[in-house]
Amino acid sequence: CVCENGTLVCTELPCPVYDLWSPWSSCSVSCGRGQRTRTRSCQDSEGGPYCTDTKLIESCDLPSCPAG
Repeated sequence: CVCENGTLVCTELPCPVYDLWSPWSSCSVSCGRGQRTRTRSCQDSEGGPYCTDTKLIESCDLPSCPAG
């Protein structure tokens, strides 16, 4: 907080509240290259910034698919 013209002004806003990350999902494919994800819940703060980064995506490489 800072004092402006004799008035105390607080500019710090409350932060969103994040839960823990979920475990990684299974790969989206059974062979070759796919993706897996994990998520977390979040509750926006009142008057503060909104939740961001609630889903992560990464590549997963499994053995190549058989020819045929």
